[in-house]
Amino acid sequence: MSSALIELGRYDDARRHAEDAVAIVSANHAGGDHARLRHQAFVLFGHLQVLRADYRDARTSFSRALRVAKRHDLGPAATARALNGLGVVSKYTGRWASGARYYRLALRAIGPVAGPHAGLAATVLHNLGGLEHARGRFVLAERWARRGLKLREQQTTPSTVEKATDLAALAAIVHARGDLGEAARLYRRASTLLRRRLGADHFEIAFNLGQMAALEHSRGRLVESRRLYRRALPRLESVLGREHPVVARVKANFAELRAEKV
Repeated sequence: MSSALIELGRYDDARRHAEDAVAIVSANHAGGDHARLRHQAFVLFGHLQVLRADYRDARTSFSRALRVAKRHDLGPAATARALNGLGVVSKYTGRWASGARYYRLALRAIGPVAGPHAGLAATVLHNLGGLEHARGRFVLAERWARRGLKLREQQTTPSTVEKATDLAALAAIVHARGDLGEAARLYRRASTLLRRRLGADHFEIAFNLGQMAALEHSRGRLVESRRLYRRALPRLESVLGREHPVVARVKANFAELRAEKV
């Protein structure tokens, strides 16, 4: 239920369902299917906490998921999902070395990236690219991001949303590296896939619009940049809140644009 609500953009409802699920499964310490349910609840709740910038609580949720995965031998994918979550938290809190270590441990747990967990491996590679992008190491970031996208596209039935976010992440890296034309093409591909799958008002589309606005600013297309910021910000504020770091960054970029003549 919570995963479906996330895809629909109903994040507050998803968080309430996840909180209820965690409360229910935490009281049961049995193995087998019960352990898998606990692990899934902790991982999902962790990602929702990341979305809300509750990074300390997210780290706790992913750590609990990792303990459950190891204690009950839930397999490589369960271990990797928990490690990937810890890597995400580390990235957002500026703990670069720890983030890289968690992601590499996740890849090691998965095994051959073209194996049965290729989709999960693509996600970890995507996140490694995002980590190196945040560190300002754009060449390495691009290498990881392209590997992740290639692996995603090799899947028989790749997730539309995940492929779109791979494209958008690569676009942001290419933008930072200075190739504005390729960045624009990648963002357009990502936007087309997201609109087709999620509809016009989803958070992922709003986030992508904010990224595209920054790109149009770099291209000197200030009127278009302003238009995109005005479309993106209300939705981002509605989902994340006015004080969220992502919203603050987009607002700062918009303020920089408004300081220029349009």
